[in-house]
Amino acid sequence: MKKHAALSAIITGFILSVSAPGPAADISVTGDMEVSKSARLSQAGKAITFPDGTRQTTAPFKYSRTLVISPRGTEAENGNALLDAVGAITDASASNPYLIRLEPGIYDFATESLVMKSYVSIEGSGEDSTVIKSSVSASDKGVIMGASYCELRDATVEHTGGGAFAIGVYNSNASPCLTSLTIKAANGQETYAIYNKDSAPSINRVACTASGTGDISCGIYNKAGNPTYIMNVTTKASGSHNNYGLWNTDGSSTILRHITADITGGTDCYGIFNQDSNCDMIFITASASGGENLNGALFNLYSWVSMVNITAHSSGGVNNNYGVCNSHSGSVVMNNVKATASGGAKAHGVYNNMSAPFLTNVYAEGSGASTKSCGMTNFPDTGTSSYVLAVDRSTFKGDDASISSNDKYTLNIGLSKLDGATSAAGTWHCFGCFNGSYAALGGDCQPLP
Repeated sequence: MKKHAALSAIITGFILSVSAPGPAADISVTGDMEVSKSARLSQAGKAITFPDGTRQTTAPFKYSRTLVISPRGTEAENGNALLDAVGAITDASASNPYLIRLEPGIYDFATESLVMKSYVSIEGSGEDSTVIKSSVSASDKGVIMGASYCELRDATVEHTGGGAFAIGVYNSNASPCLTSLTIKAANGQETYAIYNKDSAPSINRVACTASGTGDISCGIYNKAGNPTYIMNVTTKASGSHNNYGLWNTDGSSTILRHITADITGGTDCYGIFNQDSNCDMIFITASASGGENLNGALFNLYSWVSMVNITAHSSGGVNNNYGVCNSHSGSVVMNNVKATASGGAKAHGVYNNMSAPFLTNVYAEGSGASTKSCGMTNFPDTGTSSYVLAVDRSTFKGDDASISSNDKYTLNIGLSKLDGATSAAGTWHCFGCFNGSYAALGGDCQPLP
């Protein structure tokens, strides 16, 4: 068949065989051609070439439960395409799960939220390539609304702020997996990167940043859930009056592994704040600095806490700095903990207010405060309660006192270094203890005559 300048034809039955080598075509059609029966390429390596230069040698693979969303124009149009794709899935189940894959691009929902569905996971093309954002403002809504039995991964979630509430991911009675994400929330009166209410999500390899302009900035907020697994996470908070890296409250139960919390500024500043909660912490680095009133790297209030392999430091500000503060708390175990505080009016490496933790391999130091610097302080209780502290193989160092205590406390201290004065109040039982010059101390932790 010869080449034609224009051809519009209907071919009802033929086999097209391409045998000539090279890129030249055997048939050139510039009009429309309709093939109502079979057509095939009979020689390996031949292809169909499209106007954009794309060559296709095999039929495209067809996914049955994977949807690929590509950028369609503006950021808002991309966002609508993603919302439509999620909304169109109505038959997802444990036996019929879906995956939505996002190509690189920005997906903007304006003032709406993306409501995830159970058994529908969403995967971006990487935290630097896929951005999901919105400015929805409500106390119970985020850019992403989580669901159980699904995962969000490999993307950046960003709340652009501007309203009363700025929440990146909001989970209410929902426990998704959040994996390999960057989550940012900014410019809200209350600003949260992740907000969990009555939920137990799994959070792994996530970087959280909350930078508000009002009352609260919080990287991760856990209210009531049981239990929440948080691993390999960095969290930062700043800009508000009260800044929290990670805040557990209202009976929440959390398991923390390999967490870095870096919190700055405001009035009160907390690296990790456990309030009326249970928390199991291993491999934690927490810092709080620059809060005008209070800086607490690790602050436990009415809580039950286990701390292993912890570094906690607070500094700056005007008033109180705490490396670790245990206030009105139940069982608190500290093992291999470095707790330091510096500056302000008062600096306490470890501060116990009506609490009696168990301390093993603890280094606690307070320095540079204008009024009082103590390695460990046991705050007086005006009531009738008494407290017993067990301390082994630890070091306490302070400009004013290694340990400052009162008559409500009994201290059992073994094989430890007390670098600085110790108060005479309380009951002291020391075995194998020594001062900063390695001179032996008596059984009451006072220098020998």
